[in-house]
Amino acid sequence: MKTSRLREVLYLLFPLLAVMLLWEFSSRTISSSFFPGPEEVFRSFFTLLTKGDMERIRLHEHIFYSLLRVLGGFTIACSTAIPLGILMGLREGVYRSSKSVLEPIRFIPPLAWIPLVFLLLSGTWRYLFVIWLGAFFPILINTMGGIKRTNPTLVEVSKSFGAKSGTTVKKVVIPSALPEILSGMRVGLG
Repeated sequence: MKTSRLREVLYLLFPLLAVMLLWEFSSRTISSSFFPGPEEVFRSFFTLLTKGDMERIRLHEHIFYSLLRVLGGFTIACSTAIPLGILMGLREGVYRSSKSVLEPIRFIPPLAWIPLVFLLLSGTWRYLFVIWLGAFFPILINTMGGIKRTNPTLVEVSKSFGAKSGTTVKKVVIPSALPEILSGMRVGLG
C-alpha cells in the first residue's frame, strides 16, 4: 500500500521536477533578461506578495482590482445581453434588424479588439469593454435560444388560463429559458 502511494507521489513530482530543471537549464543558456530562471521568478513573486511592485502595490491589491474589473464587465454584459436576448427571442423583427449589426462583430475574437480599444478608450473603461465583449455574445445567443426554444404548449396553456402576454413572458417563458441563460452566463464568465 505504501509503495503504491509513494509511486503516485513520484509520478506527480517527477514531471514538475523535470520542468523546473529544464527551465533552470534554459534560463542559464538563454539571456536571463529575456528568460529568467525559476529562482528569480519566485523571488520576484514573493517581493510582489510582501513589498509590492515599484508603486508599492501588492499582489492582493492587483488581484482585487482585476476581480472588480471582471465583475463590472460581466455585470454590464448580463444587464445588456439578457434583455436584448429576451427581446430578440420574442420578436423576430428585432432579431432580423439587429442581426446585420451583431453577427459580424460576434465573430471577431475579443482579443483582436484590444489594440483598437486601447487607442479609443482610457482607464478602466478599456478593460470593462473587452470583458463585456467577451461575455456579451455567449449570454445573448443562449438567452435568445432559450427564449425561442420555450415549449409552445406552455405558452398556449398560459394564454388559455387568461394570462396576458407580459405575465406569460415573466412566469412561463423566462423561467423555461433560465437554464440556457445561466449556461450562457457561465460560458461568458469563462
